[in-house]
Amino acid sequence: MLDQLVELAESGDTVQKPAAKVLVPFVQQAWLLAQRYDAVIANPPYMNTLFEELKDFIVKKFPRSKADMFAVFIERCIALSRRNGYVSMITMQSWMFLSSFVHLREIVVKKLLIRDMTQIGYNTFPSMNSKIAQGVAFGFQNTEVSAYSGSYFNLNKASQSADKQVVFKQEMSKPYLRDQKVFLTIPNLPLAYWLDYKFYDLFKNEDLLSSRFFSDGLTKTGNNDKYLKYWWEVSNDDVYTKYKRCVKGGEIRHYFGNDEYLVSWKSVDREHFKKDKVARITPEYLWNKSGITWTKITSSTPSFRVLEKEFVAETAGPAIFARDETDMLSALAMLNSCFAEYLLPVLNPTVSLQSNDVLRLPFPARIINSQISNCAKEIYTIFSCDWKYSETSKDYISSLNSGKHERDIKSWMDVTICESKNRTEKVLSLQSKVNQLITAALELENILNTEASYEKISLSRKLASDGNENEFVGNLIREKISFSIGCMMGRYSLDREGLVYAHAGNEGFSKRVDEGAYQIFPADDDGIIPMLDEPWFGDDATNRFRDFVKTVWGEDNLQENLDFVAQSLCLYGIKPKKTEGALEIIRRYLSTQFYKDHLRTYKKRPIYWLFSSGKQKAFGCGSSATTTEVNRIGVK
Repeated sequence: MLDQLVELAESGDTVQKPAAKVLVPFVQQAWLLAQRYDAVIANPPYMNTLFEELKDFIVKKFPRSKADMFAVFIERCIALSRRNGYVSMITMQSWMFLSSFVHLREIVVKKLLIRDMTQIGYNTFPSMNSKIAQGVAFGFQNTEVSAYSGSYFNLNKASQSADKQVVFKQEMSKPYLRDQKVFLTIPNLPLAYWLDYKFYDLFKNEDLLSSRFFSDGLTKTGNNDKYLKYWWEVSNDDVYTKYKRCVKGGEIRHYFGNDEYLVSWKSVDREHFKKDKVARITPEYLWNKSGITWTKITSSTPSFRVLEKEFVAETAGPAIFARDETDMLSALAMLNSCFAEYLLPVLNPTVSLQSNDVLRLPFPARIINSQISNCAKEIYTIFSCDWKYSETSKDYISSLNSGKHERDIKSWMDVTICESKNRTEKVLSLQSKVNQLITAALELENILNTEASYEKISLSRKLASDGNENEFVGNLIREKISFSIGCMMGRYSLDREGLVYAHAGNEGFSKRVDEGAYQIFPADDDGIIPMLDEPWFGDDATNRFRDFVKTVWGEDNLQENLDFVAQSLCLYGIKPKKTEGALEIIRRYLSTQFYKDHLRTYKKRPIYWLFSSGKQKAFGCGSSATTTEVNRIGVK
């Protein structure tokens, strides 16, 4: 065709000549694009945001690599190579692992030969931001060869700022040698070349978690501000009649906890969830079924918890459910073990952990045994008790009720510290045992570190890893000051454990008084407590706190106990002033810092409200309120 067009451009008639001259460059370009080359080398553009015309073209022509332009270039460069030719490129490393590139990986693993691959990672291009362009350099051969071990280098083992050229020279003599067919054993085909062959065998020969667990639609309201509340925002009578308890991810917390939410469960709202195209509702057969949940978005090691049967899971806190509930504890232990911690980043290296990623973990029948499940049950019990000491727990209990405290605050604190150390050590021991049992059952003892990490024990009451008690003592004293305010408001009581009163407008309060709920330490009649920097009222928060300390620990050690509280607040809370006495320090904390701590504890959805005269704070008082109607007022 090109020869004919060239001839016509020279000797054609008046119509043929100009037409042929226009067409010649197109045919030349088509000829170039049709060629196949012995070697194709590229550093392609990295673009995941494309203009509309290019995006439409790529979706149509390159559906397997459409997630990013560099991936399209990988596919195109493969097509440009001859049979037995070579493709050598440097690209972003994300295509090796992310699910959006699984079809591209399938082409590479099944149709090509990976001769070498160097995962450069951070600092691929020193002149650029090292955290943006995390690269991989590779050499493919356009052929299929069985039983060939390619060479793989991991430069990510060095620091992020390291000179990767220097690191590569150090690593050249000790590559990972892997037959690429082993990648086919792992669900989603991540190119996890660093795994020991025992892991590939587990994926190939053992059941996955999906054989015993499943996931179904999570609740999605479409408008969380309207339908989702913290449990303390709702009148106590409505908690179990108009709402259903709900989990929504939360902080790092293993085995138990983070059960702070309610989702509107009125029939009209459930119908809305069903009909709304954005919203959805958990299937009814799961409304009273226990499961395992975790926080979907996390930059650290995922933490797995029990989803109690009275809860539903929201999209930020995915859940899986056992076909046989006798598997629950063993699965929970496995998911919180060093085994899952090691493999989950392989199955999903992003910060968003989906249900399908978790279900792809190997779950051999031999780790479903009484030893592992008994350890998990013990750890679960410890975490359950630990969570109930948090004021934001629906089942909150205090250790200060009558008959459950020492003769003075320091002695009580010493006992509490000792109990905390014992609980933490017990969890460390049990978690290490779980790790050992699982790795022994899977013959991975010499590969994984089974020693549980103190830093990763997610108990609420835990001392700092260096043994420093200041933060622990300061936090606990502030917690007990908060509990004392709760007793003044009538929310809590020294006569009863747990939540005593949670209504607005004094509704039903007199009934609690008549029942004798506040005999040891009377609650305030109107639920209004002055919080002032001077002792203008005899029943302000400071004086009532002094009465609280005297009631709980007695009058003989009152000054000693107040001194301990003041010293603890100065350790970790407020800055000390030399001229202040104990009661003055406590008063300054209550008038300046307590409400900030209260807002932090209750995540800016407070149960008490601070009414202040203005910036000069000439007058301020706290008022009890729990209903959403009052919450609309805001803090004055």
